[in-house]
Amino acid sequence: MTGAKIDDVIATTVAGLQLAAERQRPTEWRKAEQAASRFRALCDHLDTGAVPRSAPKTDGYNQPVDVERLDATILLHAF
Repeated sequence: MTGAKIDDVIATTVAGLQLAAERQRPTEWRKAEQAASRFRALCDHLDTGAVPRSAPKTDGYNQPVDVERLDATILLHAF
């Protein structure tokens, strides 16, 4: 194989790798948008249910609620 042929093979391979990476970018971007959308929805959900810190945290039956545990559960199920 001549030097020119080797250079051609390398150039073709690099071009193919660059093309594959370029084709993958829209998929990765959609994944990032979906993750941002889920995060935004979670924040909106938490904001609508937010209560002032001075208000007691209860489950509707006047039982104390472990807020950290509840937030962790929401986070786990949101993603």
